[in-house]
Amino acid sequence: MQIWLSLIAFLFAQPTATAIDRANPQISRVSLYRAPGHQTFLLTVDYTAEAGSYNGPITWLLEVDGGQLKFIEATDRTTGKTDRIALMQSLKRSWQLVPAPPGSPGTKDILYALSQPGDGAAGEFITIYRRYFFDGSRWIRVSREEKGLSEFDGGPPNRRLFPSR
Repeated sequence: MQIWLSLIAFLFAQPTATAIDRANPQISRVSLYRAPGHQTFLLTVDYTAEAGSYNGPITWLLEVDGGQLKFIEATDRTTGKTDRIALMQSLKRSWQLVPAPPGSPGTKDILYALSQPGDGAAGEFITIYRRYFFDGSRWIRVSREEKGLSEFDGGPPNRRLFPSR
């Protein structure tokens, strides 16, 4: 019960607490690590609007670290940049938890696909396939891109489209 009270206090201490309150947050638990008792919390806030294919529920991952709740961040293997993991579910974005390979320090990988306008010519789209995984000390993000527009109203894309670890 204490952890749930801490989660609620954490949510409303955030700068966007008013927006979170209006969006009816959902909290669930998942086990992403092999270490017993190490729980991760999924905070989902539904920002769905009546129109637009780039809006929908966003899920953040949180865990207790040193007695405090912290957002989980991942480091991009290519750039070295570290960002908070935020996963949207919409027509042009989809994510799923999948079993990690045997012997991995984590129990699950996160697969996240997103389709968005590219940086180049007008009207050009790219689809990015990302894999997040725990390497034993931190979360790592690996990505691959392909040209073209994708929509995920039929569910998540095939796992083979995502980069390996």
